[in-house]
Amino acid sequence: MTQAKGNRRVLVWVLYIIAIPLLIGLALTPLSREIVNASGAVTEIDLTNPRVFNGLMLYSLLCFFALLVVSLIGFAKRTVPLPGLALALALLGFPLALGSSLFQNRSGWMGLYEATTPSDQTYVLAASLAQNQIALTHVGEQSWRRRRLQIIGQCSAEASDNHILLIRADKTSQTGQLILVNDTLIGLPHDNHCYLAYDLSSKTFYSDQTILSLSPYLCLGPDDTPLENDVQELTRALQETDADSLNWQTIETGLTHPNLKVREIAEKLLKHKE
Repeated sequence: MTQAKGNRRVLVWVLYIIAIPLLIGLALTPLSREIVNASGAVTEIDLTNPRVFNGLMLYSLLCFFALLVVSLIGFAKRTVPLPGLALALALLGFPLALGSSLFQNRSGWMGLYEATTPSDQTYVLAASLAQNQIALTHVGEQSWRRRRLQIIGQCSAEASDNHILLIRADKTSQTGQLILVNDTLIGLPHDNHCYLAYDLSSKTFYSDQTILSLSPYLCLGPDDTPLENDVQELTRALQETDADSLNWQTIETGLTHPNLKVREIAEKLLKHKE
Protein backbone atom coordinates (compact mmCIF):
# COMPACT_ATOMS: atom_id res chain seq x y z
CA MET A 1 0.00 0.00 0.00
CA THR A 2 2.81 2.35 0.93
CA GLN A 3 4.66 1.49 -2.28
CA ALA A 4 1.56 2.17 -4.40
CA LYS A 5 1.12 5.53 -2.67
CA GLY A 6 4.77 6.34 -3.33
CA ASN A 7 4.41 5.43 -7.01
CA ARG A 8 1.36 7.65 -7.26
CA ARG A 9 3.26 10.57 -5.78
CA VAL A 10 6.10 10.03 -8.27
CA LEU A 11 3.64 10.02 -11.18
CA VAL A 12 2.10 13.27 -9.96
CA TRP A 13 5.52 14.92 -9.74
CA VAL A 14 6.29 13.67 -13.27
CA LEU A 15 3.02 15.28 -14.41
CA TYR A 16 4.06 18.61 -12.85
CA ILE A 17 7.52 18.39 -14.44
CA ILE A 18 5.96 17.74 -17.87
CA ALA A 19 3.07 20.21 -17.57
CA ILE A 20 5.06 23.31 -16.59
CA PRO A 21 7.47 23.29 -19.61
CA LEU A 22 4.56 22.39 -21.92
CA LEU A 23 2.52 25.38 -20.77
CA ILE A 24 5.54 27.69 -21.06
CA GLY A 25 6.16 26.34 -24.57
CA LEU A 26 2.54 26.92 -25.55
CA ALA A 27 2.66 30.48 -24.19
CA LEU A 28 5.77 31.26 -26.23
CA THR A 29 4.68 29.52 -29.45
CA PRO A 30 1.98 31.28 -31.47
CA LEU A 31 0.96 29.80 -34.81
CA SER A 32 2.22 33.02 -36.41
CA ARG A 33 3.98 36.16 -35.22
CA GLU A 34 4.67 39.47 -36.94
CA ILE A 35 8.15 41.01 -36.68
CA VAL A 36 8.35 44.79 -37.04
CA ASN A 37 11.26 47.13 -37.75
CA ALA A 38 12.21 50.31 -35.88
CA SER A 39 9.50 52.32 -37.65
CA GLY A 40 6.79 49.83 -36.75
CA ALA A 41 6.36 48.32 -40.21
CA VAL A 42 5.88 44.54 -40.48
CA THR A 43 8.91 43.14 -42.31
CA GLU A 44 8.87 39.45 -41.41
CA ILE A 45 6.46 36.74 -40.34
CA ASP A 46 7.30 33.73 -38.20
CA LEU A 47 5.18 30.69 -39.01
CA THR A 48 5.32 27.82 -36.55
CA ASN A 49 5.31 24.31 -37.98
CA PRO A 50 1.63 23.27 -37.64
CA ARG A 51 2.68 19.84 -36.36
CA VAL A 52 4.68 21.45 -33.57
CA PHE A 53 1.85 23.79 -32.61
CA ASN A 54 -0.80 21.05 -32.77
CA GLY A 55 1.43 18.79 -30.66
CA LEU A 56 1.82 21.48 -28.01
CA MET A 57 -1.93 22.09 -28.01
CA LEU A 58 -2.79 18.40 -27.74
CA TYR A 59 -0.38 17.57 -24.92
CA SER A 60 -1.22 20.79 -23.05
CA LEU A 61 -4.89 19.88 -23.24
CA LEU A 62 -4.19 16.38 -21.96
CA CYS A 63 -2.18 17.87 -19.09
CA PHE A 64 -5.06 20.24 -18.35
CA PHE A 65 -7.50 17.36 -17.81
CA ALA A 66 -4.91 15.29 -15.92
CA LEU A 67 -4.18 18.22 -13.59
CA LEU A 68 -7.88 18.71 -12.92
CA VAL A 69 -8.28 15.06 -11.97
CA VAL A 70 -5.16 15.15 -9.78
CA SER A 71 -6.37 18.29 -7.97
CA LEU A 72 -9.81 16.78 -7.29
CA ILE A 73 -8.31 13.57 -5.95
CA GLY A 74 -5.77 15.50 -3.94
CA PHE A 75 -8.33 17.70 -2.20
CA ALA A 76 -10.73 14.80 -1.65
CA LYS A 77 -8.34 12.11 -0.40
CA ARG A 78 -5.15 14.00 0.43
CA THR A 79 -3.12 11.32 -1.34
CA VAL A 80 -1.24 13.43 -3.90
CA PRO A 81 1.31 16.20 -3.33
CA LEU A 82 0.45 19.86 -3.85
CA PRO A 83 -3.12 19.57 -5.20
CA GLY A 84 -3.28 23.37 -5.13
CA LEU A 85 -0.44 23.49 -7.68
CA ALA A 86 -2.34 21.11 -9.94
CA LEU A 87 -5.47 23.24 -9.71
CA ALA A 88 -3.52 26.47 -10.36
CA LEU A 89 -1.80 24.99 -13.42
CA ALA A 90 -5.13 23.77 -14.81
CA LEU A 91 -7.32 26.80 -14.12
CA LEU A 92 -4.70 29.56 -14.44
CA GLY A 93 -1.67 28.18 -16.26
CA PHE A 94 -3.46 26.60 -19.21
CA PRO A 95 -5.82 29.54 -19.96
CA LEU A 96 -2.95 32.05 -19.63
CA ALA A 97 -0.67 29.99 -21.90
CA LEU A 98 -3.40 29.56 -24.50
CA GLY A 99 -4.35 33.24 -24.27
CA SER A 100 -0.73 34.31 -24.75
CA SER A 101 -0.40 32.12 -27.83
CA LEU A 102 -3.65 33.38 -29.35
CA PHE A 103 -2.83 37.01 -28.59
CA GLN A 104 0.53 36.77 -30.36
CA ASN A 105 -1.27 35.16 -33.31
CA ARG A 106 -3.88 37.93 -33.53
CA SER A 107 -2.77 38.82 -37.06
CA GLY A 108 -3.63 35.28 -38.16
CA TRP A 109 -1.01 34.78 -40.89
CA MET A 110 -0.85 31.47 -42.73
CA GLY A 111 1.04 30.16 -45.72
CA LEU A 112 -1.24 29.46 -48.69
CA TYR A 113 0.97 28.38 -51.58
CA GLU A 114 4.66 28.25 -52.35
CA ALA A 115 6.99 28.09 -55.35
CA THR A 116 10.68 27.26 -55.68
CA THR A 117 12.89 28.89 -58.31
CA PRO A 118 15.60 27.08 -60.31
CA SER A 119 18.13 28.69 -57.95
CA ASP A 120 16.42 26.84 -55.07
CA GLN A 121 14.90 29.96 -53.51
CA THR A 122 11.47 29.39 -51.96
CA TYR A 123 8.68 31.96 -51.99
CA VAL A 124 5.39 31.75 -50.10
CA LEU A 125 2.05 33.42 -50.75
CA ALA A 126 0.76 34.20 -47.25
CA ALA A 127 -2.55 35.57 -46.06
CA SER A 128 -3.86 37.19 -42.90
CA LEU A 129 -7.56 36.48 -42.51
CA ALA A 130 -7.80 38.83 -39.53
CA GLN A 131 -6.41 41.78 -41.52
CA ASN A 132 -7.61 40.79 -45.02
CA GLN A 133 -4.04 41.08 -46.27
CA ILE A 134 -2.10 39.01 -48.81
CA ALA A 135 1.69 39.02 -48.87
CA LEU A 136 4.38 37.65 -51.12
CA THR A 137 7.27 36.45 -48.98
CA HIS A 138 10.71 34.87 -49.31
CA VAL A 139 11.65 32.02 -46.99
CA GLY A 140 14.66 33.00 -44.88
CA GLU A 141 15.59 30.96 -41.82
CA GLN A 142 13.74 27.69 -41.37
CA SER A 143 13.95 24.69 -39.09
CA TRP A 144 11.79 21.80 -37.93
CA ARG A 145 10.07 24.25 -35.57
CA ARG A 146 9.38 27.34 -37.66
CA ARG A 147 9.82 29.31 -40.87
CA ARG A 148 10.73 32.99 -41.08
CA LEU A 149 9.12 34.70 -44.06
CA GLN A 150 10.62 37.97 -45.32
CA ILE A 151 7.88 40.19 -46.75
CA ILE A 152 8.54 41.40 -50.31
CA GLY A 153 5.23 43.21 -50.59
CA GLN A 154 1.61 42.97 -49.53
CA CYS A 155 -1.80 44.25 -50.50
CA SER A 156 -5.39 44.29 -49.33
CA ALA A 157 -7.74 41.49 -50.30
CA GLU A 158 -10.83 43.61 -49.72
CA ALA A 159 -10.98 46.04 -52.66
CA SER A 160 -12.51 44.77 -55.90
CA ASP A 161 -10.40 47.02 -58.16
CA ASN A 162 -6.93 45.95 -57.02
CA HIS A 163 -6.57 42.72 -58.98
CA ILE A 164 -6.68 41.45 -62.55
CA LEU A 165 -8.16 38.36 -64.16
CA LEU A 166 -5.56 36.16 -65.82
CA ILE A 167 -6.03 33.50 -68.46
CA ARG A 168 -4.18 30.41 -67.28
CA ALA A 169 -3.10 27.34 -69.20
CA ASP A 170 -5.57 24.47 -69.19
CA LYS A 171 -3.04 22.30 -67.34
CA THR A 172 -3.10 24.73 -64.38
CA SER A 173 -4.87 23.87 -61.16
CA GLN A 174 -8.12 25.82 -60.96
CA THR A 175 -7.60 26.60 -57.30
CA GLY A 176 -5.38 29.43 -56.09
CA GLN A 177 -1.61 29.08 -56.30
CA LEU A 178 1.76 30.80 -56.63
CA ILE A 179 3.07 30.38 -60.18
CA LEU A 180 6.54 31.06 -61.57
CA VAL A 181 6.35 32.06 -65.24
CA ASN A 182 9.27 33.56 -67.17
CA ASP A 183 11.04 34.73 -64.01
CA THR A 184 7.86 36.30 -62.64
CA LEU A 185 6.03 35.09 -59.55
CA ILE A 186 2.27 35.39 -59.89
CA GLY A 187 0.11 35.28 -56.77
CA LEU A 188 -3.37 33.82 -57.23
CA PRO A 189 -5.09 33.55 -53.82
CA HIS A 190 -8.10 31.98 -55.52
CA ASP A 191 -9.00 30.95 -59.06
CA ASN A 192 -7.49 33.30 -61.68
CA HIS A 193 -7.65 36.46 -59.56
CA CYS A 194 -4.15 37.95 -59.47
CA TYR A 195 -3.56 40.39 -56.60
CA LEU A 196 0.22 40.59 -56.72
CA ALA A 197 3.24 39.65 -58.81
CA TYR A 198 7.00 39.94 -58.51
CA ASP A 199 9.58 40.20 -61.28
CA LEU A 200 12.62 38.35 -59.97
CA SER A 201 14.96 39.90 -62.55
CA SER A 202 14.13 43.55 -61.95
CA LYS A 203 12.94 42.98 -58.35
CA THR A 204 9.74 44.87 -59.18
CA PHE A 205 6.69 44.20 -57.04
CA TYR A 206 3.22 44.69 -58.51
CA SER A 207 0.04 45.18 -56.48
CA ASP A 208 -2.95 47.50 -56.09
CA GLN A 209 -2.87 49.93 -59.03
CA THR A 210 0.41 48.69 -60.54
CA ILE A 211 -1.01 45.17 -60.96
CA LEU A 212 -3.51 46.64 -63.45
CA SER A 213 -0.66 47.28 -65.90
CA LEU A 214 0.12 43.58 -66.35
CA SER A 215 -1.08 41.50 -69.27
CA PRO A 216 -3.93 39.02 -68.71
CA TYR A 217 -1.92 36.52 -70.79
CA LEU A 218 0.98 36.53 -68.33
CA CYS A 219 0.60 32.81 -67.53
CA LEU A 220 0.56 31.62 -71.14
CA GLY A 221 3.51 30.38 -73.16
CA PRO A 222 3.78 29.87 -76.94
CA ASP A 223 2.36 26.35 -76.85
CA ASP A 224 -0.14 26.57 -73.98
CA THR A 225 -3.85 26.03 -74.44
CA PRO A 226 -5.81 28.79 -72.66
CA LEU A 227 -8.20 27.65 -69.94
CA GLU A 228 -11.69 28.21 -71.32
CA ASN A 229 -13.24 29.06 -67.94
CA ASP A 230 -10.75 31.92 -67.53
CA VAL A 231 -11.49 33.23 -71.03
CA GLN A 232 -15.22 33.25 -70.29
CA GLU A 233 -14.75 34.98 -66.93
CA LEU A 234 -12.57 37.72 -68.47
CA THR A 235 -15.10 38.16 -71.28
CA ARG A 236 -17.96 38.59 -68.78
CA ALA A 237 -15.91 41.10 -66.80
CA LEU A 238 -15.25 43.20 -69.92
CA GLN A 239 -18.95 43.12 -70.80
CA GLU A 240 -20.01 44.27 -67.33
CA THR A 241 -17.42 47.06 -66.99
CA ASP A 242 -17.49 50.53 -68.49
CA ALA A 243 -15.24 50.34 -71.57
CA ASP A 244 -13.74 53.77 -70.90
CA SER A 245 -12.46 52.67 -67.49
CA LEU A 246 -10.51 49.64 -68.78
CA ASN A 247 -6.83 49.47 -69.65
CA TRP A 248 -7.22 48.14 -73.18
CA GLN A 249 -3.48 48.26 -73.78
CA THR A 250 -3.07 45.17 -71.63
CA ILE A 251 -5.66 43.34 -73.76
CA GLU A 252 -3.91 44.48 -76.96
CA THR A 253 -0.66 42.82 -75.88
CA GLY A 254 -2.25 39.55 -76.96
CA LEU A 255 -2.26 40.65 -80.61
CA THR A 256 1.51 40.14 -80.81
CA HIS A 257 1.68 37.09 -78.55
CA PRO A 258 3.60 34.11 -80.00
CA ASN A 259 0.66 31.85 -79.19
CA LEU A 260 -1.92 31.79 -82.03
CA LYS A 261 -4.78 30.97 -79.66
CA VAL A 262 -3.92 34.00 -77.52
CA ARG A 263 -3.97 36.26 -80.58
CA GLU A 264 -7.42 34.94 -81.48
CA ILE A 265 -8.69 35.52 -77.94
CA ALA A 266 -7.30 39.08 -77.93
CA GLU A 267 -9.12 39.87 -81.17
CA LYS A 268 -12.41 38.66 -79.70
CA LEU A 269 -11.90 40.56 -76.45
CA LEU A 270 -11.10 43.80 -78.25
CA LYS A 271 -14.50 43.73 -79.95
CA HIS A 272 -15.95 44.78 -76.57
CA LYS A 273 -14.00 48.03 -76.90
CA GLU A 274 -16.16 49.15 -79.81
